[in-house]
Amino acid sequence: MKIIDLSQPLTNDTPHYPGDNPFKLHEAQFKDITISSMSTSMHVGTHLDLPRHMLKDNRTVKDIPLMAFIGKARVIDVRNPYQNGLFDDVLENDIILIRTDYSKDFSKPGYYDNFPVLKDHWVDTLLSKKIKLLGLDTPSPDKAPYPLHKKLFNQDIFIIENLTNLDQLPLNKPFMFYGVPLNVAAEGSLIRAFAILDKIT
Repeated sequence: MKIIDLSQPLTNDTPHYPGDNPFKLHEAQFKDITISSMSTSMHVGTHLDLPRHMLKDNRTVKDIPLMAFIGKARVIDVRNPYQNGLFDDVLENDIILIRTDYSKDFSKPGYYDNFPVLKDHWVDTLLSKKIKLLGLDTPSPDKAPYPLHKKLFNQDIFIIENLTNLDQLPLNKPFMFYGVPLNVAAEGSLIRAFAILDKIT
């Protein structure tokens, strides 16, 4: 079994969206016991966005079944945006991971300013195919006022942002994806995302 970690590490140096609360980790010693605590936005590093993030929706992460974040996935490589047939192999209920390789710039200045965004008709195509979940190796599928976020959320498609290591995943066959959030009453969550390459259920 080969497991690929798709999550950015969380440290006090993890970049955060301008104006958002950063990830802060504090370690304390009590005699011979070490205890860590953290404060953070739920949208730092590799994380999940639910519709409540931008729309009126009463559901929080704890209300969503775990199976919504687990399933058969495939990578779509959009580094050449002019290629034909990008989404021809996408099937209903697939988890789609968009590869741009922008994650290589995660720790560089300007990461949240210069990221590539998805084309509107790409999202329309994915919605028409009734995908299960959308993940990206960028901070967002779009920029303010976030029309693609809202388009996806209106069809109950959740979004995972800031994935990494998509270059280690196959382009021509599906694999199992796990993007498991905390059991938290919030509109988003930090997640640990990973792929298992030789297991399809």
